[in-house]
Amino acid sequence: MGVGELEITTDGDGLSLHTSDSLRVHRITFDGGLTFELLVGGRRRIVVGIEQPFILRSDQGSPLTVDPPFARADGAALRLLLDTWQSEVDELRATDLGALHLAFSTGTTLDCPGHAEYEAWTLDAPGMLTVVSVPGGELATWHADDQEP
Repeated sequence: MGVGELEITTDGDGLSLHTSDSLRVHRITFDGGLTFELLVGGRRRIVVGIEQPFILRSDQGSPLTVDPPFARADGAALRLLLDTWQSEVDELRATDLGALHLAFSTGTTLDCPGHAEYEAWTLDAPGMLTVVSVPGGELATWHADDQEP
């Protein structure tokens, strides 16, 4: 794997993204949902958008349920999210049931389940991969190699 490159692995439970470089939280956007812009080695951009309730866990606290929009979010949950800014993402995994798992170097984890009726989250790595947690709790994936010219 070269500088700024991603490796996608699949197993019986879903897929994981790996890189030889750091995967760092570059930007966090709070709007109707939550968006993380991640940078691989400071170069390649990955965008993770979450549109439904998710669970945050710190390495020292109880799980917190966060339900966008953020105007009514718990202050402790917002602090945990803000603390992930500029941290490394140690694990990024999507399960075949449509769930998303992020583990940050701060000790915080984020888990977003799939949803029965709508797209719970999306992951876009331009020029490489797009993953969507589609209604019914499944994954739809598009690889850049699959695109028509």
